Amino acid sequence: SVQPTDPSAPRVFAELFEALETLEPEERLAFSLRYLEQQSLEEVAESLDVSLATAKRRLRSARLQLVAQAGRFPALASKLDGSSD
Repeated sequence: SVQPTDPSAPRVFAELFEALETLEPEERLAFSLRYLEQQSLEEVAESLDVSLATAKRRLRSARLQLVAQAGRFPALASKLDGSSD
């Protein structure tokens, strides 16, 4: 997790928003609800009007795509290590 007082925070957030633009809209929204809005998995599923399994699949796909782009977003990649649902 990135704290506002973390000196790398501005770079991490800049990379995050650039990386999010590469995701499909459904994955981007699921990721944003879960990690930016800090909704529970159940709340994400309800907000998207999908099953819990579908919400989890979208989150996993988004995270895998973001990790795959680690070379383009090194500050972000360091914060993705080890995070999962």
